[in-house]
Amino acid sequence: MFMRLYHTRLPWYIDVVPSGGPYVTLGDLFATLCQLLATRIRQTEYYNDELDHDDRGALKQAWEERCRDEAERMDGVKRVDYLRGKYMFQGLTRGKNGMWQLRTGREYK
Repeated sequence: MFMRLYHTRLPWYIDVVPSGGPYVTLGDLFATLCQLLATRIRQTEYYNDELDHDDRGALKQAWEERCRDEAERMDGVKRVDYLRGKYMFQGLTRGKNGMWQLRTGREYK
């Protein structure tokens, strides 16, 4: 049993799998989100058919706003930057085909 999430700004699905039992827990959900969003993107995720020049500019701007020092900048663009500053968890809603839509924003609602 697993849980599949999607977000309108992310170009991939997020699969959450149970860590120690038959069901996905909140711990599984948040651990997966943290791990996935903290991952540095690959060049193919930056230069793909889904992102145009403006999207890449917005992604770069989100990266620049997130980085507080040179060490963070040296670590590169991360998947969280696709959210363009809207990284606060606001919940999940039932989506299409048994999936769940991840809701995020600039502040908690």
